[in-house]
Amino acid sequence: MQLLDRLEQKWGKFTFPYLLITLLAGHVLFYFAISTNKISLDLLNLNASKVLDGEVWRIFSFMLDPLRFNNLAFVFFIYITYLTGSKLEWEWGEFRFAFYLGLGWFSTVLLSFIIPGADFSNFFIFLSMSMAFARVFPDYIFMVFFVLPVRAKYMGMIAGGMFVLALVSGPLPLKLEAAGALVPFVLFFGKDFAGSVKQRKRATEFRKKARVLDGIPFHSCATCKRTDKTDPELGFRYENNVCICEDCLEKRKNG
Repeated sequence: MQLLDRLEQKWGKFTFPYLLITLLAGHVLFYFAISTNKISLDLLNLNASKVLDGEVWRIFSFMLDPLRFNNLAFVFFIYITYLTGSKLEWEWGEFRFAFYLGLGWFSTVLLSFIIPGADFSNFFIFLSMSMAFARVFPDYIFMVFFVLPVRAKYMGMIAGGMFVLALVSGPLPLKLEAAGALVPFVLFFGKDFAGSVKQRKRATEFRKKARVLDGIPFHSCATCKRTDKTDPELGFRYENNVCICEDCLEKRKNG
């Protein structure tokens, strides 16, 4: 997070205190405008070819695109987005929260020019925000559709699976859309993930080594070949750096 610390130190005074509210208000406004046929959804999505033709507003309007939710799903989307976004903003501060969303927006816009004729949406940008929430508040409990309790970490896993599915088997525009939204997540949490992977690898290697060492006897009688593993109650002695068990030592003395 050193890079983010330096950015916040230098640019932290440039904040967007009402960014989340503005975005959600735009979603609600356009949802009703589209539902009442006041405006076409196709005027909002990001299409680099149309941007180059002069429809520059698409660079910003796609962030207000309410997508194609039904009424209940749209209400749930607004509820979840406000809940996760406001808690992240409280945890990170206005600058980092705006930087996270802004970087996802900028990366998506930039990648959209690779395929100028394709339509891009904000779906993965907000999905990336939900993954960030699951990373920061893994044990927070959501009431899915206000009924079913689900921990944030499990919703984060589902969101991560959707990213993987898009990146592996989705069409190229979907791959680019997902990749752009992943940029801020990697910047914010990539180092932590790399550290946890290394830690799990070290733990696995240690357990393997422990299992191997656990099967190797520490004492082994040079005469009868019994060991502290086969006979844990048996005592062992060393003579001239040669291990001998107490039974063999007693036999030698009596013989």
